[in-house]
Amino acid sequence: MSGMIAGLHTSSITLVSGSYAYPVTNLGTIDITASGPALYAASRWSVVNLGTIVGENTSGSSGILLAGGGSITNAAAGLIEGYVAVTISGGGYVDNASNGTIAGWGGVYGGGTSASALTLVNSGQILGTRYSGVLAASGFVSNATGGTIFGAATGIFDPGAPLTVLNSGTIVGSILRASSSTPADPLPTGRAVYYRRLVDGHLQRIHGHRDGG
Repeated sequence: MSGMIAGLHTSSITLVSGSYAYPVTNLGTIDITASGPALYAASRWSVVNLGTIVGENTSGSSGILLAGGGSITNAAAGLIEGYVAVTISGGGYVDNASNGTIAGWGGVYGGGTSASALTLVNSGQILGTRYSGVLAASGFVSNATGGTIFGAATGIFDPGAPLTVLNSGTIVGSILRASSSTPADPLPTGRAVYYRRLVDGHLQRIHGHRDGG
């Protein structure tokens, strides 16, 4: 039973007790060529990524999918990609280090109730190139100095229970709650710029200021 994943893997890896130790650390490259998650666990699991994890850019595919919740640490220079890069269905914790990248049509999705809340600490890049950078129905998001959260539709979207956002970095895309078309109230504080996407595709600054002025 190994706590390490090394080398190149082109098929999805499922974390199960007896095959992999808890927690598991990825030192290699998981780059799958079929739909579905690149790294999957049905039960609660802990993953540390020091390498590359890439899922297909097709609906239902993730870089990492923890269906039972757990924790994901994406270390400096770590890369996680997928249609939705990271999905934690049962709630848990995500730490994206400085120079770490989590990217997909959706960035980090998770948290549905107070019992399955998502805690996200970001010092790197989280990119939702078509949808939301972060989607979490409850929990806490901390975007540290130097951290970037980008969402083509919304930077951070809270579709349900209260979500607390503390921002000292940059969030590009509106911060929306439920079906509202206005930013969440209160807006996060910190040196950042907040945007709302307009119908014509242009971005208009609605709150905050740029660093240095």
